[in-house]
Amino acid sequence: MKCPKCGRELYKKQIREKQSFKGREVELSYNVFVCPQCEDSFVDSASLEQAWKKVWDDYEKENHIPSPETLREARMKLKLTAEELSKIIGRTKSLISKLENGSRRLSESLLKIYENHIIPGGDDFAQLLDKAVLDGRIAMEERNQFLERMGISNRTLLDQEILSEHGDLPSVLNGYTVFDGEKLCACVAKIMAVQKSLDMMKLLKLMFYVDAESFVKTGKSIFGLRYKANIYGPTPYNYDIILGYLKKKGVISDNQDKEHFLDYREYKPAKVISKGESLIIDSVLKTYGKLSSRKLSELTHDEKCWKETERGKIIRFNKNMIQSRIPIKVL
Repeated sequence: MKCPKCGRELYKKQIREKQSFKGREVELSYNVFVCPQCEDSFVDSASLEQAWKKVWDDYEKENHIPSPETLREARMKLKLTAEELSKIIGRTKSLISKLENGSRRLSESLLKIYENHIIPGGDDFAQLLDKAVLDGRIAMEERNQFLERMGISNRTLLDQEILSEHGDLPSVLNGYTVFDGEKLCACVAKIMAVQKSLDMMKLLKLMFYVDAESFVKTGKSIFGLRYKANIYGPTPYNYDIILGYLKKKGVISDNQDKEHFLDYREYKPAKVISKGESLIIDSVLKTYGKLSSRKLSELTHDEKCWKETERGKIIRFNKNMIQSRIPIKVL
């Protein structure tokens, strides 16, 4: 290699220097070409690039940061294309490709996504899909298709927590219906679409009457929830978890002006409820929807199931649990 100024042959010289990297000092070792005549020097860009690559490789090894091969294997294991993964996490297809060929490094935020969701897969990845739905990056139908393709249970960890408390088998305690998260969201969305905004207790009472009226008419509840005989009447067992689930799924949100009030979030259900279920919900809203939460609470105190159940215990579903007030027949 010759000097561009005088034409003399350049000689190679190794440089060692300190640089700041990730809040600490590192040593770079790379080559420069020096002209013996002009004394000008020219950096060997290839060796400088290799020096920085070594710094990054050492850092990733020391901090157990997944390699490009690991990132690609994790995506392939989930049966996703680079384009699909980019859509789920809100990045570009080009970035995914560069991460997997090693030409780009993981940022702190992406590292967390890969370590917490993509590499573990399973329910951890299902949580990432749920967030992508809430953020509007993918539709609920796409989420379900991804889960089916990957062989991942459509139940999230939160679904499983609710099932553990409300029963994963049909019984007299859940109205012979097993909890279905998508159906819960679809039915509550139907209630909230009419009510728009209401206090938390009123929603819980309306949910109770939907299940109770459904059981009286059909022998099965709709939500598959257990109801506790509280002082103020029946409410879903551990209802904070139920409300948290509905908020996480994007069905409801807390009203910013009124404490304990909930707002509807224009949720688009992925599951279509049956004609009979829809008829029961419509009838419950027509019969009970205009009553205040206080009036609904007083009404539940007159129901046989609340009177005959010890306070704090789970109510047992039966055909005479309430005095049915909706004059409909559901096949």
